[in-house]
Amino acid sequence: MGAPYRFLAAILLTYGDYDNPAKQPTFPTTFKAGRVRQHQDSLLITATPTRLIFEQEGTVVGVSWLGIVDTMLSTFDSSNYPSQAEYGLAQVPVSEWRTLAIGTPDEALNYLFRSFAARNFVSNASEYLIFGMRQENAITFMNGGAMQNCAFGAMQPCDPTIVGGAANKRSIVGLYSDKEVIADGIRLFGNVKLSSEKNEDSASGYSFSKVKLRQGAGNNKESYRFTGHSMSVFSCQNGNTVSRLILGSRTETTNNGTIFNSNRPWNNWTLLNNNDEVATSVGTASNAGWKAVGPAFNRLVDGLVDRIEPHGQRQFNQTNITNVANSTVSGGFDGMFGNYNGTYTSDVGDDTKYTRGVGFAGYGKFTKYSEEVKTNDFNSFFRKAGSGVIPSIGAPDNYVAGLNVGEAGQDDDRTTNAGLFTSLNIKLRGYKAGCDVTTGRIIGSDVVF
Repeated sequence: MGAPYRFLAAILLTYGDYDNPAKQPTFPTTFKAGRVRQHQDSLLITATPTRLIFEQEGTVVGVSWLGIVDTMLSTFDSSNYPSQAEYGLAQVPVSEWRTLAIGTPDEALNYLFRSFAARNFVSNASEYLIFGMRQENAITFMNGGAMQNCAFGAMQPCDPTIVGGAANKRSIVGLYSDKEVIADGIRLFGNVKLSSEKNEDSASGYSFSKVKLRQGAGNNKESYRFTGHSMSVFSCQNGNTVSRLILGSRTETTNNGTIFNSNRPWNNWTLLNNNDEVATSVGTASNAGWKAVGPAFNRLVDGLVDRIEPHGQRQFNQTNITNVANSTVSGGFDGMFGNYNGTYTSDVGDDTKYTRGVGFAGYGKFTKYSEEVKTNDFNSFFRKAGSGVIPSIGAPDNYVAGLNVGEAGQDDDRTTNAGLFTSLNIKLRGYKAGCDVTTGRIIGSDVVF
């Protein structure tokens, strides 16, 4: 299903057309609202994109998903939005929050949350509490498949604090089996913000200055700011802990030999900011900067991943690129991942948290990315489009140099720059081939992810 042409190719469409339903099938993202009664009646909002669930192997080509704020700003009919939280105490007029959101899109989530949080309580309550925000999968692969030339707007802030507890359905794409999933030509647009900065108003007898982020009795936070695109792009879910993702495409044979489509520009993962531009800024996610940086995630792949198994396709790498001319036009990640904010102050704070790579278990097993092993395979699929730069196991990046067998390098702390791959502004970890007898981790070859 999808558009009949190469979606968002530069010669056909501008990136700004991703939200234009006249250009390709374009799905909205609405939300569910709930009153979490076992946690002080606080508000939980779940971003709910139009869902494609493939019980058998499926393919999606040329489809766009509007983010939660994009949908508010679109022609999506207001009658399709919920008007009361599940178990909420009062109706919420859609016009109360949506009109303001359209006028000031940067604060759209703030207006939404304060209106619904207030109606979970009586108007004279001492505080109106927010439990958190989550998201449903846009695509669910139950038995493998492919997604090509698809675009996704921002769904929710990505700091784990805002999730409000454990939840497995918190990625754009859910992986429910160990079957291969191919993903190429993916466009990720911008970030959203949830903060306390517009909680000074009132409506219908509710004073929004009472809105707080729930952290436990006596510790609820009046000031907060969170930004990001989504918690993760992919997540292994419901008992599946095996990742067989292919960030690239199949091979094709020509008269000149084999061309690896995974190395071609049309397979790029494009990282865009809120201005529909390829993100080149690596600034902070401050109130002045969160829209200029690229899409931010807690992790690119989460789950938690216990095993990374080989597959029959190619990843983004330098396989069969043998001359300098090819490396300058080859595929990979185009743009920079963004930093994100997760703080309890609404003015300054923790606004330089980093997107991380793969959530790989400490006892995880890795053999190799591809069954089509070549003598010039490289060690990571995190490849910079155009330049072809890949994180190095030795100098200059030293992701693996000096590690013991089976050992993981760098750290997994999203607040530090240890392991930062500056070409893409993403934190990665190096793993040394071998078996770590302490953790049980088995690594088939030196790798960076």
